[in-house]
Amino acid sequence: MYRYLLIMALLLLSTTAVFAQDSVVCTMEAKQCPDGSYVSRTGPHCEFTACPGGEGEATSGTVGTGIAAPPVMINPDDMGLSGYPDKPLEIVPTDPPTVRFIIAHRTALNGKRITVHGIIVSTLLGEQACPSAKAFPPMGRPCAQPRITVADAADEDKSKTAEVVILLPENDKTPYTQGQIVDIPVTVSGTKADVMLRKD
Repeated sequence: MYRYLLIMALLLLSTTAVFAQDSVVCTMEAKQCPDGSYVSRTGPHCEFTACPGGEGEATSGTVGTGIAAPPVMINPDDMGLSGYPDKPLEIVPTDPPTVRFIIAHRTALNGKRITVHGIIVSTLLGEQACPSAKAFPPMGRPCAQPRITVADAADEDKSKTAEVVILLPENDKTPYTQGQIVDIPVTVSGTKADVMLRKD
């Protein structure tokens, strides 16, 4: 069991990456060194790192996926909303803008406080966001931040440019329901690739 946890920790630590343009993502594999430690794939060519102390080569085979694959190139310009228009904005609207307007001006609205108007198309609240501790002993509760997703209309197409997520404070007790029309004060967090709103 200890060995398995050690392998998983090594894999998690070795695959943590900040995605910059043309980042390389290596497969999650590990090989055992003669001293019993493990090494993983890293670098631009996803080669196994050397064993500690230069004690020979890792030879006991792979642990993990067992799949040797070429590096995967990630280009942030192809992710999320990056392919959709992101227009400049002269002034922040005083009337509640539409969801599509917010998405179309996401970087111009970044950090701005606005009131969003829309219809709730989905919710992640209460027990859905944070199941009771009884369901997950002894690990505790794996809680997600409560959120609602709003659109301009209930029958809106489900494309990336039709809905936006509003993160709610943990202590928000507002009884939001699907189909409810809302006007919610939010702060916009917008980048070229994504937009999210946080209820004020």
